[in-house]
Amino acid sequence: MKSVSRRKGSAISALSEEEINRIEPDVIRENQESLILVSSGAAIVYAVLLIFAFTTPAFYGSGTLSGIMMILMISMFLYLRIRKPEQPKTIQFLSYFLILALCGSAIIRGTYLSQSSTAGSFFGVLLGIPMFFINRPQKFRWLICTVTAVFLIMAIRFDSAEYAVIDGFSAIVFGMLSIVLNDRMNHMKIQGLLYQKELSDVSQRDVLTGLKNRNCYDQSYFRYADQCQNQLACIYLDANGLHELNDTKGHEAGDEMLITVGGAMRDVFGDADTYRIGGDEFAAFAADISEEELQTKIRILRSKISDQSFSASIGTDIQKKEEMDINLLIRNAEQHMYDDKRRYYETSGKDRRRDNSDELEEMIRIVNHSEIPEA
Repeated sequence: MKSVSRRKGSAISALSEEEINRIEPDVIRENQESLILVSSGAAIVYAVLLIFAFTTPAFYGSGTLSGIMMILMISMFLYLRIRKPEQPKTIQFLSYFLILALCGSAIIRGTYLSQSSTAGSFFGVLLGIPMFFINRPQKFRWLICTVTAVFLIMAIRFDSAEYAVIDGFSAIVFGMLSIVLNDRMNHMKIQGLLYQKELSDVSQRDVLTGLKNRNCYDQSYFRYADQCQNQLACIYLDANGLHELNDTKGHEAGDEMLITVGGAMRDVFGDADTYRIGGDEFAAFAADISEEELQTKIRILRSKISDQSFSASIGTDIQKKEEMDINLLIRNAEQHMYDDKRRYYETSGKDRRRDNSDELEEMIRIVNHSEIPEA
């Protein structure tokens, strides 16, 4: 939490590539929502302008532009709602395309179609853009400079001399304001997302291993059944000998084992799908993976762990999507892990629990047959 507080109170400075990449999924989601909001709102505005083009003298001649922009905004809105694009490059392209389309329309409306009035719509677009999209500041600066330069050329070409000077000066001022506003808004939004990310990590990340924790696992595991297309694999792992290691070499050695085992599992199955669900227990999911591919990954996982002189019992199970029972899938993988652990102790002769089995059975018998005294 201290790091969160420090970040929240830090001075405004250039954002690093690492910071932006860290929250890229959140940025994509924010920009998706903004694209839907802006395209739908713009479609309504252009529909109203289209009506005015046929009913109000001041808007005569703008019907074609309004109609084209209305169709374009509706098409973008439907594409976003139906296709739901998530690729970063696609979202970035759509964001810049929408900005250019709105600026282009405002430039034409404020110069070519309104040669004897100020281009208020263009200035409004310049100031409104930073309110919606999260973008890389350097690219946005170039974008604003480009559309401003185009506006100046159009104003000189089509505006009357008086309005060309007014619009030219206003375009430069509002362009600079747009850049400054975008830098400030961009920084605030990204810092807010980073703050939320760190708060999420505190509640959903295991402090020792950095993996997603049991809380995150309980909130996420049931979704995997819907995320696979053909089949889903569950991998259940338990570190062997953790308690013995803690007793003989101390808890630092035990922590090193957990960090190593968790890191190996993350390397093989990815950070997004790997969890530490107990003291020495880990789980992971792999969508649409064949049995052969799964066993290859398991061999790699075992090799990574044994290379560090540690050992782990691993169980797996795969189910077809049409037969999916996520709870049964996990139970089967867990049971196979216990089978693997039993084989490990049988072959290694290290099962200290076997030496205490008679004592444990006697304790269970006493508990099961004890009577609760009446008050």
